[in-house]
Amino acid sequence: MLADKQRIRVPFLDAVPASPSPAVKQLDRLALTYWTRSAAQDNVDALVKMGDYYFSGLGTEDGVPQRERAAGCYQSASTTRFSAMSMWNLGYMHETGQGVPQVRSSLSRLVLLVPLERLAPLVRPS
Repeated sequence: MLADKQRIRVPFLDAVPASPSPAVKQLDRLALTYWTRSAAQDNVDALVKMGDYYFSGLGTEDGVPQRERAAGCYQSASTTRFSAMSMWNLGYMHETGQGVPQVRSSLSRLVLLVPLERLAPLVRPS
């Protein structure tokens, strides 16, 4: 947890984008390595954290977010251990189309395809 950059950061300082120093980049790579090792030992929270690091680009070689790898981590955590956080993150990625194909929610498709009169019994119980 000490190497976790997301825990020790001050929120208002995040508004100013600063290029991380080589020491900070090394610390991010080390933290991602530790999260990866922990995920290999069947720790689902570490797998979600790995996805967070890939999603934001922390600990990657070039610092560029790797959304596809993040989606893979979230997918693995949601299918093997039924992690609610990974399901939510994966749903967000599908909704915004980041790293995965954008999919509209079934409710929005229902609203677009079905006339309002047919939806009234679903909204108001008889």
